[in-house]
Amino acid sequence: MKIANILGQKVSWHNHAGENELFYIIKGSLLIEIENKEAFTMNKGDFYVVKKE
Repeated sequence: MKIANILGQKVSWHNHAGENELFYIIKGSLLIEIENKEAFTMNKGDFYVVKKE
């Protein structure tokens, strides 16, 4: 498991062919944009898993 602090950063498009990516929002919010899906905003307490490809 990797923990990241993303404060005011934009993460470039990427994929994780062999692993899932988990998001849990501790404070603030995070805009999630996934290819071919509608963008959504996560807020404090939200949990989301991007399934591996």
